Amino acid sequence: MADSVVCRDKRGRFSKTLQETSEPEVAENIEIDHNYGVGHLCIAGATGCAVCCPGIDKLLGSTKINTSTSWHSGRRLVEWGTLLDHLKFCSRCYNGPLILSHETIKGEMKCGLGGYLYIQCTSCQELNRVPYGSTHKENPSSKGMPSFCVNTKLGAAMIDALGGPQRVNNVLSTLNLPPISHKNLKVMERRAGEMIEGFANLSMDQRCREAFEAEKSNAAEDENGTENMLETNTDSHTDMTDTNTDSHTDMTDTNSNNRNESVPAVNFSGMTVCADHGWQKRGFDSLTGHTFLMSKREYGNKVIKTIVKHRTCGTCKWWKRNRPGRKPRPHRCVWNHRGSARLMESQAGMQAVKELLEQGTPVKTIEGDGDNTLIARLKSELNLTVTKKFDKNHTIKNIVARLYDLQKNNKNLKISSLVIRHLTKSIKYVFAKNQGQPDDMKNNLEALIPHQFGDHSLCQPRFCGYKRKPSVKYLHRSLPYKTPLSDPVLREKLQNLFEPVILKAASYADLGSSQACEHANRAASLRAPKHLHYGESESLDFRVKASAACINEGRNYLSETFKRHGLSPGSFTVPYNSKKDHEREKRQKKSKLPEQKLRRLKLKEERITSKGACEATEGASYESEISFSEQAEDIERIPDAIPKPLFTAVSSLDNPTFVIIDLETTDLIRRNIIPHIVQIAAKEHRTQTSFNRYIPPQLPMSNEAEKVTGIVWDGRKLFYKGVELDFVNIKVAISDFFMWLNQFSNAVLVAHNGKNFDFRVLSTAVYNCNMYDNFTQIVMGFIDSLALFRSNFPKIEKYNQPFLAQHFCKEEYNAHNAVDDVNMLDKILIAANVSKELMLKLCYNSNSHLLQENFIKAKAKNLPSFHPLIASGVMKMTTAENIAGSGLNCAHLKLIYTRKGEDGLIDVLMSKTAFGKPRVSNDKKLMCSVVQKMGNMFSEL
Repeated sequence: MADSVVCRDKRGRFSKTLQETSEPEVAENIEIDHNYGVGHLCIAGATGCAVCCPGIDKLLGSTKINTSTSWHSGRRLVEWGTLLDHLKFCSRCYNGPLILSHETIKGEMKCGLGGYLYIQCTSCQELNRVPYGSTHKENPSSKGMPSFCVNTKLGAAMIDALGGPQRVNNVLSTLNLPPISHKNLKVMERRAGEMIEGFANLSMDQRCREAFEAEKSNAAEDENGTENMLETNTDSHTDMTDTNTDSHTDMTDTNSNNRNESVPAVNFSGMTVCADHGWQKRGFDSLTGHTFLMSKREYGNKVIKTIVKHRTCGTCKWWKRNRPGRKPRPHRCVWNHRGSARLMESQAGMQAVKELLEQGTPVKTIEGDGDNTLIARLKSELNLTVTKKFDKNHTIKNIVARLYDLQKNNKNLKISSLVIRHLTKSIKYVFAKNQGQPDDMKNNLEALIPHQFGDHSLCQPRFCGYKRKPSVKYLHRSLPYKTPLSDPVLREKLQNLFEPVILKAASYADLGSSQACEHANRAASLRAPKHLHYGESESLDFRVKASAACINEGRNYLSETFKRHGLSPGSFTVPYNSKKDHEREKRQKKSKLPEQKLRRLKLKEERITSKGACEATEGASYESEISFSEQAEDIERIPDAIPKPLFTAVSSLDNPTFVIIDLETTDLIRRNIIPHIVQIAAKEHRTQTSFNRYIPPQLPMSNEAEKVTGIVWDGRKLFYKGVELDFVNIKVAISDFFMWLNQFSNAVLVAHNGKNFDFRVLSTAVYNCNMYDNFTQIVMGFIDSLALFRSNFPKIEKYNQPFLAQHFCKEEYNAHNAVDDVNMLDKILIAANVSKELMLKLCYNSNSHLLQENFIKAKAKNLPSFHPLIASGVMKMTTAENIAGSGLNCAHLKLIYTRKGEDGLIDVLMSKTAFGKPRVSNDKKLMCSVVQKMGNMFSEL
C-alpha cells in the first residue's frame, strides 16, 4: 500500500480528503531482474509535500500563512536577538542551528509589524515556527497567541504622535513595509491606550495627592506662624516669674510645640486648582470636549484630573443604523454627555471636582476664565461652596477687545493702535502691582483714564511719575508724540468703557492663571487635531490621558508605561526622550530670563508693525464680500522699501587678496549722472600682476576729461596723447576683468577716493551689463585708500594721491593715467607700511554702491513731491530725502493715510527693510510728530 498524500483534483485544487494511490499493474510475463528503491519524488514544488515537509498541509490550509515566495518582497522589522535565539535548534530533534535560506523558509505569518517564519529543519524535516520579534502577554495564563511588542508600541506611537490607521499605513507604505488592516491597528491602539490610560491615572492621582499635601502643609505653616506671633505678643505682657520653670516643664513645652508644628491646618478646606475646557471642533457644535484640572505653579503645574465628554458613540450609532432594535455588542461606550457642547465645560468641571472630593482631595478655589456657570452649578447641584479666581490673561484680553471694538465702531474717534497698546500695557501694570490690594486696585483703575489725558488729581505717587516729581516735565513715553491725549469725546467713551471694570476691582485684585491648562489643551490638540475626529471611540480618551502623562512625567512616560507591563523601555526610546525632556527644561528656563521676555516683546512689536505696513501698502486684498464693495478697486501697491546704503563692514575674510584699481572716465559725477569708463587698470598688491583695458565710451568726453587724461575718442578710434589704442567694448572689458580676478581668492578692490567715485562708476557699469551677480561673488569688498590714510595718518597736510606719492615715496608721476595711478598707489601703500589688518578695518560690502545708486535715483524722482510739505513745516529736508529715497512720494503717503490713517503711516515709515533696518527712521517721537502733521494736512485736503 502506498503512502497517503494530499492530491489535487481535476481543477488543480488541493483535495481535503486523503486518497490512496494504487500501484501500477505489471504484466505477469515481464521478468524484473533488478528492483532498486528510487525513494520519494516530490512534485509539489518549492513548498514541498506532506512526505518531504511534515506539517505543510496545515500551512497550505491556513488563510493567515503565506506559503508563496512573496514573503521575501518588501521590508520587515526584525529583532536580530529574538530571531537568532529561535534559530539555535530544532523544536523536534534539537539539532541546530536552523538554516535561514530560500529553500528552508516555507512560509510566513505576518502579525502587524511582527510575524513568524516557518523554517524547515534540514535534519528531521520538521517545520519550526520562528518569530522575528519579541512577544508579550498581558495575562500569561490566558490562552491564545502572544502579542508582538512592536505592535503594542506601534499602538502607543499612534496615540502619541502618528494618528489614526490611515496615517500609519501611509507611513508604512512609504517605507515599503507591509500595511496593516485598520481593524488590527485599532486593536493595537486599544491595547496600548489602556496601558497609557492606567499609567496616566496613577500619575494624576499621585500628583494630586502631592499638591494637596504641599498646599495643606503650607497652610499649616502659615497658621502656626500666625499663632506663634500671637503667643509672643501675649508672653511679653506676663510676669517674669512665669519663666522660672523647671527643665522638665521646658522640655514638655518644647515637645508640645514640636507636635503643634505637625498639626494639620484647621482652616484648610481644600486645594486650589486651575481649570480650562477645550473642544475638538471650533465653535459650539463640537461632539467632544475635554477638561484639564491642574495644580498651581508653585506645586509644579501638574495635571491632577482630566475629563473627556462625548456626545456620541460610534459603535452604538452603527448598531442603531444597521441593526435597529437589537442590543449593541459589549463595548466601551463613550457616550457620556446628553446636552449641548456649551454645557460640556460646566458638566466636566463639576464631575472632576466631585471625583476629587471622593478621593479625599477636595477643591476650594478654581482659577480660570469666567465664561461658564461652573461655580453656580457646584453650589446648586453638589452643595459645594467653591471660590473663583479669574484668569488674568483672559480678563485683560476681554478689556482690550472692547477697546478695539471702540476703535472699529467709531471711525472718527482718534484712538490709534498705539494708544490701545499703551492702554493695554497700563492695564497689565495696574493688575500686576495691585494683587491682594482691592482698594488700591480700585483707586488705580479710577485714575487710569484721567492720567492718560494729563489729569493727575486721582493719581498716587506709587504709580504716577508726575506725582513723584511735579517739578519735572512728565512725558507719556508710550503714547503718540509722548504727550497726553486731548480729545474730550474719547475721554468720555473710555471712562464709560472702564466703569464696569472699576466695579469689578475687588475681583481683579485676586486674579489667578489658567495658562497651564492652555498649554495642556495645546498638547492634547497635537495628539488629537481639531480637523480629525477621534471622539466616537475611546481613542480620544487615550490621547487626552497621554497628554496628561507627558505633562506630568515628561516624554519618558512611554518607557515607564512599557516597563509596568513587562515590555522593554527601549534602548533608543529612553535616551531620545530624556534628551527631549532636557531640551524642554532648557527652553523653559531660558524663556523666563528677563532678556528673553524683552526679546519676545520686541519681536511682537516688530510683527505688529510689519503686519500694519503690509496691509497699508497692499491695499484691500481679502475681506468678507469685498468684491461687492468699492474697496475692491483699491489694489494699487505701494513700492517696496529701497534700502539705504549702510556701507557695513565685512566681518572677516580668510587670506584676502588686495587688488588696486583705477578708472579713467568721460567726466566727473555731476548731478548724480554716472560717467562712462574709458580705461580700467588693476594690479594685485602681493604678486604685482597687472590688468589694463581701454574702452570706447558711449557718452561724449568732456573737454576737461580729455585734457586731464590725454584720452580722445573721435567716434571710431581711441587715442592716448596722439597714439592710437586698441580697445574693447565695456562688456568684454568687464568680462576680462572678472576672468583676471578669478585667479585670486577673496578679492578686495582698493582705490583712492573709490567710495565717492571709482566704486560707484564700476558698480553702475557692471549692473548695466547684467553682470552684478558674478561681481558680488568674485569681489568680497571695497577699501577706499583715501579714508585709510585719513584715519591712520591724521597729521598729513593733503591726501590727494600726487601729494602722498611725494610724501611717502619722494616721487612725481604721470597722474590721471590708470596704469600709472595704480602702480603709484601700490608703492605708496608699501612705503607707508600699511598692514593687512588696517586695510581690513575699512573694508565694506561690495553691494553697497548699487544700493546707493538706487537710493539716489529714487530720491531724485520723489523728492519734488515733498516740497509743499517742507515749505509748510510738516517735515525737514533730511526727513523728506529719507522718505523719498525709500521709494515713497507724497501721493503714496496720502493713499496710505486713506487706507489705515496715522497708524498705517507710522507702520510703513518704521517698518524693516530686507536688511533689518528701518525704512525711514526708528525714532518713534520724530515719526509720530511728522505723521501727526501730515495727518492734519491730509485731512484738510
